Amino acid sequence: MPERFLATFLTSIAALSSIPLCADAAEKDIDTGSLRLVQVSEDVYAVSPKFAGANGAVILDESGNIVVDSHGSPASARALIEAVKTLSDKPIRYVINTHWHLDHHSGNRTYRETFGENVVFISHDETRREIPTLGADQFRQAAAYRSMPIQAASGALAENADIHGEPLTASQIAAIEAFRSEQTEFAEEPDFSYLLADLTYSKSVTLHGESNTIEIFFLHPAHTRSDSIVYIRDKETLIVGDLLTKPILWTWSSYPTSYVLTLKALEQLPVKEIIIGHGGPVLEGKSYLEQARRFLEVTVAYATDAHSAGLSIEEAIREASANVAIESSRRRFVSDAEDEMFDQMVGWTIERTYMEL
Repeated sequence: MPERFLATFLTSIAALSSIPLCADAAEKDIDTGSLRLVQVSEDVYAVSPKFAGANGAVILDESGNIVVDSHGSPASARALIEAVKTLSDKPIRYVINTHWHLDHHSGNRTYRETFGENVVFISHDETRREIPTLGADQFRQAAAYRSMPIQAASGALAENADIHGEPLTASQIAAIEAFRSEQTEFAEEPDFSYLLADLTYSKSVTLHGESNTIEIFFLHPAHTRSDSIVYIRDKETLIVGDLLTKPILWTWSSYPTSYVLTLKALEQLPVKEIIIGHGGPVLEGKSYLEQARRFLEVTVAYATDAHSAGLSIEEAIREASANVAIESSRRRFVSDAEDEMFDQMVGWTIERTYMEL
């Protein structure tokens, strides 16, 4: 993918990670200091790192707990491991990596250091192949992504307020300081130290726990070539990684044509809550899923017509603002102040559709 898109993506994600959460924090949300935990059901939590990385999820189970995505750094992984200890006396047994992007698997080694060979890492076959190649390339371009959370953590200490607007407790301050220290070590690492899945699959795999049955499956290339989707059917809960993100879809590495097929298939599932990769972290129902699918449909159609008409990528992107169907989605995704983000999403989607064509 073009380096300019990757650099912008990494910087934007790092900046979004440090946005205060108190404005929309519900009373049931837990602020550990460095993480926000949102309870989705009795034994399912969405996890939103406050300073670095993507959202994730924890599924508590009597046979051993399951983590979906190990976040953007060892520091965030360590913070979640400590948080899970307050929720369950069971060890973490499985870690699922939804795709190859750095902010979804950089904490893997922390789980291995903590739980040894008793923790099993799961990913799609292709994700395991892409982490040492595409993931390593991303790491080399991610200096800002790895260092910005340090400043964000320092800012949180100076602000001295949790997500509910209350002064930080001693344990929260300790958690933030521990995060900042470990994140500093990660930011200074010269080489990419990755840990790959022990167990991979091509179409689907099911974990049968004592408390939950967890379906892990792949549909079509979408946000990446090999996105893993996690579904707890009994609870009608989807965990989709970066297939869905807010305020925009991060389509810079996507396959827009088959992305539409993936979202269409997910619309057919019974779903009450969706845990998404950035923003949110929990969406009620499928309205945003449907909104994302409609945006991709109209943008792919536009790009396909532009390609057939002989327009260059640059011309197609420049003229997209005149397309009524695309423009009708703008305010569904962003405010006036975020127009540049919407234009970025359109540009990424057109460029990737041209790549497919």
